[in-house]
Amino acid sequence: MKRATAHEAEVEPATERRNIDDLRPHERQSAYFDDLSEAELQRLAESIDRNGLETPVQITTDNRIIKGHQRVRACKLLGWTEIDVRVRSDLDGNEEQIEYELLSDNLDRRQMTPIEIARCYRRLKTIEQQKSDGKRKAAGTGNLRDVIGRKFEMSGRNLELLEKILDTPEEVQQSVARRLLPVSAARRIARLPAEQQQTLANDIADWMESDGMDENRLAHAIKRLVKEQLSKAARESPNFKSKPGVLTNAATLETTLAKLERVLDKRPELRAHVSLPSLKQAHGILGRVIEKSESPAAD
Repeated sequence: MKRATAHEAEVEPATERRNIDDLRPHERQSAYFDDLSEAELQRLAESIDRNGLETPVQITTDNRIIKGHQRVRACKLLGWTEIDVRVRSDLDGNEEQIEYELLSDNLDRRQMTPIEIARCYRRLKTIEQQKSDGKRKAAGTGNLRDVIGRKFEMSGRNLELLEKILDTPEEVQQSVARRLLPVSAARRIARLPAEQQQTLANDIADWMESDGMDENRLAHAIKRLVKEQLSKAARESPNFKSKPGVLTNAATLETTLAKLERVLDKRPELRAHVSLPSLKQAHGILGRVIEKSESPAAD
C-alpha cells in the first residue's frame, strides 16, 4: 500500500459543497460496521445542529463516502440538502488504501462492538500483509498482531481471541453484537465442533424469533442455553476443557468494562476520573485469564 510522503500528508483537500443525495455509502461499510441506533443518531444530529459539521465528510471522486457515514445520516435527518466534503482525488485507483482509510476512520468513532472490532482486525491483517509484500511475519503472529492491536488499544492476543468468534454461526455473532451473550462464552463456542455450533445456533435462532421476548429475557434464555451446551460438551469431550469459575470471573470483568465504556461514551466529562492505563491493564489481564482458561494444557 502506498504511503503518503510527509509533504503530501500535510496537504488536505479543499472543502467543497456537494448535494447530500449524491453521496453514497462505501460498499464495504455495512460489511464491517452497523449503523448508529436511532437514539445515537438523534444525539449526533442534535450535536451537529448545535455545533455545525466540525469535520467535513471525506469522499472519493465518484461520491463514495470514505469518512463520515454516520454524519451524513445525521445531516439527512436534519433535512440538509448540501454538505461540506473533501474529495480524496489522491486515492484514485487505490481501492486498498480507500478501504484502509474507511477502517481507520471508524476506529476513532463511537465505541465499537466486539464483532466490529473482530471484522476490522481480520481485514486490517490482510491489508497489512499485502502492503508489506510478505516481508512481515504471518498475520496474527509476532509484531503484526501487536501493531494492529495498538490501533484498537488492545493486546494482539485479545484480538486473536476475539477474531475466533467470526468463525461461529451468524446467530452467535448477532448475540454478541446485541450484548445478549458474553464474548468469553462465544470464544468457547468457537472451539466446539461445527455440528454442535450449528445446533446451538439453531436453538438461539428459535429464541430470537420468539414473540414477546424483551432483550433481558432473551439474554437470559440464550445464556442459559449456551451454558447447558458448553457444560454438555465439557462432559462428553476430554479435550474440551472447562473452567466455569475462571470464565465466570472473566465474563464479569468483561461485562463491567463494557458497561464502563458505555457510560464514558455517553458522559465524556467523566473520563477525567478514570485511569485509562488501568483500563488497558485490565483488558490485558482479562486476555491472559481467558487464554489460560482455554489452553489445552489447562485442567
